[in-house]
Amino acid sequence: MNIRQLIAGPVLGLVLVCAQSELKTLSWTVEGKADISGNNIASARTRALSAAFAEAIRGTLAEALGEKVLKERGKTIGEFFYKDPNQFVNRYKIVTEGPQDKSYVMQVEVELSADLMQVGLVQAGLVSSGGRVVILAVIEDDAGARKSDWITPAAPQALSEKLLTLELQSWGYRLAGPDPILEPAKLDRNLSDSAWLAKLRDKYGAEILVLGKLELSAELKAKAGAGTSGAQNIEDTEEAGVDLYSARSNLELTVIDLSAAEKNQVLETEQTLAATGADSAKTKAIEAAVRSILPELSIALDRMSQAGLARGGGSQELLEVTGLISFYQYRQVYDQFKKIEAVRDLRLYGFAPGTVKFSIRFSGDNEALKKAITQTKDPEFRLLPIESDREVLRFKFESL
Repeated sequence: MNIRQLIAGPVLGLVLVCAQSELKTLSWTVEGKADISGNNIASARTRALSAAFAEAIRGTLAEALGEKVLKERGKTIGEFFYKDPNQFVNRYKIVTEGPQDKSYVMQVEVELSADLMQVGLVQAGLVSSGGRVVILAVIEDDAGARKSDWITPAAPQALSEKLLTLELQSWGYRLAGPDPILEPAKLDRNLSDSAWLAKLRDKYGAEILVLGKLELSAELKAKAGAGTSGAQNIEDTEEAGVDLYSARSNLELTVIDLSAAEKNQVLETEQTLAATGADSAKTKAIEAAVRSILPELSIALDRMSQAGLARGGGSQELLEVTGLISFYQYRQVYDQFKKIEAVRDLRLYGFAPGTVKFSIRFSGDNEALKKAITQTKDPEFRLLPIESDREVLRFKFESL
């Protein structure tokens, strides 16, 4: 396939999809503590309770992900789990509480919700609900200046690395912390080295590798004030006093099944664009490249991930339900799927705005499964079949 897109700077992309960690302990006895400000005991008590909930959540995450991930992904974890820790609590009991010096302190027995914790992990991009972790490394090479969290010697994070991280997190994959182990000059040779691939698989528990090369070049197209005659694909409004630059990118991604059970997939794209200012042209080109490659990369990862799940035996499908507006509706759908007699195993696979995807193992064929789902009876909703393909059965959630 040839995908047309815009870019700026040679880039190597590395993605590894691995196994998910298990949520073990969900019940904790923890301490919550908050400073008393302005003699406002009620406020301090509320904050102390939230602190206790956050401490329980931290304990569960530390067991599931490890202290290293908690440290490396502290900002993300804080945003998704600690800003409103109350939402992850099933029930709690305050054992002791009261002011101590200038603080309010309490001991609390907390029971967390396994389902809500799992949803939080998926939405934060800390785990893939389908049991897969993504390690993303993008090596940008702009006229010999390389950037990436993953190369040796150490270098700054690449813009494309940051953009792809955000996108893959939104698909529900967990992105592991950076590990500066890659030597760009050896990557082409490594692809044909089964021992090197096996080491990657074993070190990260990896199942899928996506290795990409992006060649980037930029050149001055027109000096400021010289006019723009002959310029092609100009996306920016011309700014007085700013030179016009052209950026060209050539990107190739190779998607590799590290179990060697599926054929490698290659995605290619090339694009040239012009913009005012060299840095602006490069930034816009990188953003355009990432946007353009994402659909094909998503399909390739889904296909290879599904193949890996299906190797466990039995019929396997991905089910996608759109039209959801709340976690309550997701639970309704999940519970109904679990009631279908032919369903042997059901797992949350991924999230997107308004959409949830399940991996389902079942007895019988696809048509029988589709019929069973559409005949699902619930007083509050129904599932309507919509256009599907070989990889995904799709349904629309409709409230009654």
